[in-house]
Amino acid sequence: MFIAETSAVLQKINAPIYSAFMHSSTQASAQSNLVIIESDNLAEEHIQLVEKANALQARAVIVFTDLVFNTTPTDSERVFYTGISVQPCHREIKSWLGYHIVYSPPAHSACQKWLSVLFPNVKSTHHQLISFKLPVSTLPKFKAQRLLANDIFSAQVKNKIVFVTQRTPDYFPSLMAPGLQDETNPVYLYSYLTHNLDQNSLVTPLNPLISALVELIVIIVLIFVYLRFSTMFNVRLAVLLNTLILIVGYMGISYLQLLLPIGQLLIVTWIALAWAFFHSRSIEDQNLKKLLEDTEQRMFGRYLPKSVIEQNTPWDGVITLTNQLLSLNKGIFLTRVEHDHRLREIHALNCQISDIKEQRRDYERPPYSDAIKALGVIQISRPFFVNLAENEAQYIAPLMYAGDIRGFWAMTVINNEQFNEQAFIRNVNRFAGQIGELLYHHHTHNNLIHSSNQALTRALTFDVFEPQSKKVNTAIAGMEQKLSTLEHIFDRLSTASVMFNLFGQVMQVNKAFEQLALQQKLLIFDITALDLLVEVSNLPIDVARGKLRYLTLNKGQFSLSVSLNDQHYILLVYSLDKLTNIRQSATPFSISGVLFEFINVSTLLNKLENPKHMLELLTMSEQQHNEDDWSTS
Repeated sequence: MFIAETSAVLQKINAPIYSAFMHSSTQASAQSNLVIIESDNLAEEHIQLVEKANALQARAVIVFTDLVFNTTPTDSERVFYTGISVQPCHREIKSWLGYHIVYSPPAHSACQKWLSVLFPNVKSTHHQLISFKLPVSTLPKFKAQRLLANDIFSAQVKNKIVFVTQRTPDYFPSLMAPGLQDETNPVYLYSYLTHNLDQNSLVTPLNPLISALVELIVIIVLIFVYLRFSTMFNVRLAVLLNTLILIVGYMGISYLQLLLPIGQLLIVTWIALAWAFFHSRSIEDQNLKKLLEDTEQRMFGRYLPKSVIEQNTPWDGVITLTNQLLSLNKGIFLTRVEHDHRLREIHALNCQISDIKEQRRDYERPPYSDAIKALGVIQISRPFFVNLAENEAQYIAPLMYAGDIRGFWAMTVINNEQFNEQAFIRNVNRFAGQIGELLYHHHTHNNLIHSSNQALTRALTFDVFEPQSKKVNTAIAGMEQKLSTLEHIFDRLSTASVMFNLFGQVMQVNKAFEQLALQQKLLIFDITALDLLVEVSNLPIDVARGKLRYLTLNKGQFSLSVSLNDQHYILLVYSLDKLTNIRQSATPFSISGVLFEFINVSTLLNKLENPKHMLELLTMSEQQHNEDDWSTS
């Protein structure tokens, strides 16, 4: 923006704004020292028209024509012909975006000599803008016949500049200037230029360097402001600033005859807004990417053993696992070629890789595509292996996780009377799902490790970045699996457990507690932690409230012996602190919740082979503890 403004490239965008201001600021009471005479045959009448104007004591007579006449009037000091030029001249009136509003002084004195003679005090060499506040209807204009017939008062011509011009046909293009859309004769543009020079009413644009500095300051301030507020507030602010810029720009033209960088500032406000918006989005994407990477790293530590992460390939562990736990006749693992839908062989179990009869290595074609559609193991009808026995069945399972194909597992089993196909398919699907997840996390971990080294390669192959949505889906899938695993573990605990939040409301229960609540006729989601403690322990409500208060404030635990329906329980009540170090917690609101755990002692004793021996050990331990206390006292 700074370079474009200092080179005056952006000044032209003010043309439509300036034209609109001129339309809205016309001065009907203004007067002009100009007279326009239009002739139907200027070539024959120009001498008579000039003599008549001189006779009426005109200040100067300018004949606008592109022709060079052979005869000129004798009194030529106050008569100028625009068609007579010694050397090539440029046009004094130039356009901005098609609007003829710019006055550029001629560089040579021989070009349009009448301007320098009539207005010798105008020394500006920079371009200025013509003011069109004077309505075109106020310009005095007559036909040549009236002047030749002496039908004009001398006061209408005396001491005024007379423009003599040829009448233009109606099919000529109209002028592109404020208020002159219905006119076709260029003499009107020079009439406004002469009027501006006579009245000293040209509008001067602000110096490009000062304008560039103003825009630079504005855009820096706006960027800092936009980055601190929301997008909707910034849009309202930009609209308000645009209105203010238009008002100040209109006042500058009307009262100071100064063209401020109105259009540039309008563009600057929206460029700064767009930059701040996309910069904020970029920062959000970076923060999201960092968050996703941190989440993935934490998930790796939970899902992948360190020994698996440190290996160059995860297939060795997969092969060891299948050899130890499964009894397969034949087995071959195939892996996916990255950024392609082709496959290649990895390892063979109890056979050779050359034993594959199937020539296809494209997982978009059967039998691989059939296994993907089934989302699990399928039996292959066409021969996949060579030298199959009569009762040898072929199966293939996809190794995939979160929709990402990592490979395939082809195998054969002996189909005899002891073979249970349903149990086999169920077990293989479980193993294939675990293997697919292991391969996926190992692949993602390697990508994170080598991402910086592969930046140039990814840029050259137009694979610059992975979509954030895919990373989000992966992170969510990992977290959902972790949560489901924890919920499953909590639900399978043999001890009846219920978790309350800080406000005593039930957050989570397991099946054992649901059965206990059904036996005791407890409404699980209608009771609070205090209600449950009073119900099962028969403690007074003040004592129970004091225990919970102690638990909350000291972040500790307490235990009670509880008897319910001839069943004996040990009730353990814990405080669940969200902080790893409970000493960092200074207020009870840092507690995440309270956990009630009912340990059924009767059931544990019944499960023992010799419960009496356990009771004897407990009795001996209690007696020994009492004797130690007595000796100490």
